[in-house]
Amino acid sequence: LKKKSVEDVHKEIEAVKNRDSAKAKKEIKDKILKVTKEIKEIDQDILDKESDKASKAKWNEIYKRFNIKLSNMAIKSIEGLSNDIQHKMGSNLSLSIDGYKIKRDGTISDQITANVMRYGTYEGTFFRFSEGEACTLNISATLAMQQLINMNCKSGGLDMMFIDEITESLDSSSIAFVVKALDTVGRTIVIITHASDEAVVIPHEITVIKTNVGSFIKN
Repeated sequence: LKKKSVEDVHKEIEAVKNRDSAKAKKEIKDKILKVTKEIKEIDQDILDKESDKASKAKWNEIYKRFNIKLSNMAIKSIEGLSNDIQHKMGSNLSLSIDGYKIKRDGTISDQITANVMRYGTYEGTFFRFSEGEACTLNISATLAMQQLINMNCKSGGLDMMFIDEITESLDSSSIAFVVKALDTVGRTIVIITHASDEAVVIPHEITVIKTNVGSFIKN
């Protein structure tokens, strides 16, 4: 065997070190390239998701505004029909209904405000009016909603309305005012009440008398 000098041995050691160092550098470089590629893919995935999120948020906003528009259109239809009924009743009152709104922070204000007008001038809320006038306003709004429902029924809906105990808080003059107003609407309206006032003239009246043995229709 050929004897190696100390110098030769040192050279071989350095050669091995250099070779291992180059291999290690290459492996590290390859890993850096691989990780860099993965980071780029992750960044692109994040951008795609952010874009998708922004797109969904935009469509949600459009959908929200569309729903609000449809709701407010229905509210304005109720307002218009109600005011037509008020006009038929000979009333000088009308409703101005404020529907849904989008606040500055993007949230929806779901408070519906009904303002009462007299001859087109703001008068206040229901509580500022006489019982008779407030009653006709409530009835006209109810009739308006019934008319909208009937318009969307294939059969045409029902041309009849039952009003239960709505006159309980009214005095004779107010009941007479409501009955007279309802008589101008041109619909079949049945008023159910426990109140009995001979001073109030009702076009067609059925009186049910309750006794211990049963209920009877008064002749």
